[in-house]
Amino acid sequence: MFETEALSELRAIDERGLIADALTMLGDRARRHGSNVIAAFHYANALALNYELGSWLGIAQCLEQVAHLAWLRGKPIPAA
Repeated sequence: MFETEALSELRAIDERGLIADALTMLGDRARRHGSNVIAAFHYANALALNYELGSWLGIAQCLEQVAHLAWLRGKPIPAA
């Protein structure tokens, strides 16, 4: 619930860089708790925002996390 409110406030002030970081952290937390589908959802949204912002570091971090999800699913080739 707190995360939803925080994201709403960041959206209201158009802090897309912080939103992308927050979504990545939410994805990390979901992955640690075994919710890989939710993690993928957060990573995809963060990736789209980072792409929109032209944040190459953010894009690389998101792709690294998505690769980790692929590896967890036993998909080493897509992970690579």
